[in-house]
Amino acid sequence: FVYEYERFNGIAELLEILGSIINGFAIPLKEEHKVFLGRVLIPLHKVHSLSSFHPQLTYCVVQFIEKESSLGELIIKG
Repeated sequence: FVYEYERFNGIAELLEILGSIINGFAIPLKEEHKVFLGRVLIPLHKVHSLSSFHPQLTYCVVQFIEKESSLGELIIKG
């Protein structure tokens, strides 16, 4: 996805839904959720059209940090 097109229709809306799902994750986070953060959400910060979905992406990432603050290092290092 990140490497295919410059335009990403519907990503903002999907991230809004995903933010609600992440909010419901149990603590401690499962390893698969951490992998999703590292392999899907973090790379989305590198696309050229980030501005079209940045607020929703930020909300998702903040939900992860609120669940497990130790993920901050992974997020910052990207």
